[in-house]
Amino acid sequence: MTTLGALFDTAVTHLQHAAAESAAVAGPAERAALAGRLDTVLQQIRRGLGPSAYTPTPTTEERFLTPAEKELEALLTQASAWLGRAREYLQHPDAGEAAGPVSGRIDAAAQAVGAVRDTISSHLGPDRAPLTPYAYLMRHQAAFDYLSGRYAEVARTAGQVVYRIAQGSEHAGAAEAFSAARTSLDKAAVLTRVATREADAHLAAFPLALPVVPVQAGPGDLTSAVTTRLAEDSERLSRAAYAALHDRDERRLSGSDLR
Repeated sequence: MTTLGALFDTAVTHLQHAAAESAAVAGPAERAALAGRLDTVLQQIRRGLGPSAYTPTPTTEERFLTPAEKELEALLTQASAWLGRAREYLQHPDAGEAAGPVSGRIDAAAQAVGAVRDTISSHLGPDRAPLTPYAYLMRHQAAFDYLSGRYAEVARTAGQVVYRIAQGSEHAGAAEAFSAARTSLDKAAVLTRVATREADAHLAAFPLALPVVPVQAGPGDLTSAVTTRLAEDSERLSRAAYAALHDRDERRLSGSDLR
């Protein structure tokens, strides 16, 4: 079952592999392309900051950020600017289509970070009203701190990739820009870690909201999958009970539905 913790871990792992595999990076065009890919990861993180990304209560007011989120966003923006400067120095400002194992790793990390926002949104309706009781967990400071802390961890690991792709750069200005970008990402991780000490680590188990559609077990299913089935069925039943309690469906659940 998809959980927030698993998605963050996936993003970090992909970036760690990207850093390890970046030793083979050669030439300014490839460095510029990878810098663009890394900026996509940072953009995904910024999109996940603020209540518009995860708070059930809709708002038309100016986007509110916690102090930790403001600091993180500012440093991510700063890092993006330095990555853009490096790309300009390498004379490939639009490079970003290069393929390869490192690019694939970075793209996968960006997808995992984006899926964090999608996972939380799966518990909210079109009007941002809660569809499950899990949505209420995202109204507390400890939840905001958990997300900020994990986003900062992803940013720090992205900084490791920046460091590796900067190795061997023949352009002094690009090398300096890469170094400044990594410094911003490292600083973001340190400051966010200090500001989010009260984070709720249990949010790692926050799951994707499953549809209220029963999945029948088949005769060929492994017995080892029974516990997973039970967990998923429990989640579905919880969501169905919540929907019935709050009458969000067009019709009331019947006995056959609960069966």
